Amino acid sequence: SKLSGKVALITGGSGTVGSGAIKAYLQQGAHVVAPFRNADSAKKLREQVGQQGASAPHPLSKITDTSDAAERLDVVEADISTEEGAQKVARFIQEKHKHVDHVVSSIGYV
Repeated sequence: SKLSGKVALITGGSGTVGSGAIKAYLQQGAHVVAPFRNADSAKKLREQVGQQGASAPHPLSKITDTSDAAERLDVVEADISTEEGAQKVARFIQEKHKHVDHVVSSIGYV
């Protein structure tokens, strides 16, 4: 897949669009960093991905095995609307991945 091994920062993961983007990137083999303000929402997404892989692959997708999706999902508890939260996410990415290939912002503020 084109996204295999790529790193994506995806915000707004507790919403429909954000969680869909996270699952789509995971289906395509990407590593996803997802900041969450709410630990319960983060836990819910982690559980979904852990139980279902990245959910059933899209019928047109060439990806058939998403069993390692939970391992490629990094949830960071941070409010990125604050400087402190944004720096926390940036430090996490720098330490673990060294770079970001894609950014998807699906939050109501920037």
